[in-house]
Amino acid sequence: EGNLIITYEEAGDQANTCSITQTKVAGNAVSAGTAEVQTITITGAPAVGDAYTLTLADGTEVESGALTAGTVADLAAKLNTAAGDGVTITDNSNTLVITYSAPGAVDGLADIQQTAKEGTPLGKVEATVTGACEATTPGVDPAVTEASDSTPTAYDTITNFDAAADKILLPTDMATATDGAYAIDGDTVTINSGVATFASASTASAQIAALLTAMDTKGNVAAFTDGTDTYVAYSDGIAGATDADIVIKLAGVDNAATAIDAVQADG
Repeated sequence: EGNLIITYEEAGDQANTCSITQTKVAGNAVSAGTAEVQTITITGAPAVGDAYTLTLADGTEVESGALTAGTVADLAAKLNTAAGDGVTITDNSNTLVITYSAPGAVDGLADIQQTAKEGTPLGKVEATVTGACEATTPGVDPAVTEASDSTPTAYDTITNFDAAADKILLPTDMATATDGAYAIDGDTVTINSGVATFASASTASAQIAALLTAMDTKGNVAAFTDGTDTYVAYSDGIAGATDADIVIKLAGVDNAATAIDAVQADG
């Protein structure tokens, strides 16, 4: 399962209520036989209702459940209760202290990840959807959100998207666009395994328009790279860019093939 799952429905069906972020904060690594304590400093204040997953050095995941006090001490207490035998988790001035009862048996890096969050992130932002969205109840892992309408002229931008772990869910009729070369208004759009390239179009807006003209079958999906960013496009079946199409910008993702691999049908 991915770290973040973003669902896009048919145009006009999207909620428009919030922006969602997901955070992940890493602690120090330990090596087998050399240490028994790890620490993770929490920057910022957790809120009531927030939930976290702590991954221990051995890969074990510990779920906090929803916080009731909204403090690091509350977080530590809930994680300690859930952790069971073999590890003790305490709070020391907003730093989680993870003590393993069998030193030498652990080897790896611990990290803590907020499983769903609305508002300001506590640490490094793993992925952010800039368009409006509707977040699920805190405690869901992975974080799942329905994003806003994301049209060719007003598309969502997702930053820090991890194409190897995060997922974008498109309407159930989605299918990778058919391979071929398409002559479009003096340009040639070539699609190969869902990756589009252009003979002439040199701007993202021109490439979006050309690609959506080439894809005139409803549900067709393709992606292209413009500079250091990738754009994913879903066709409404009408040649040309319309507000019923879906376009999503993945900022900083410079490989359209990996973006296509991260796109799945919702269902």
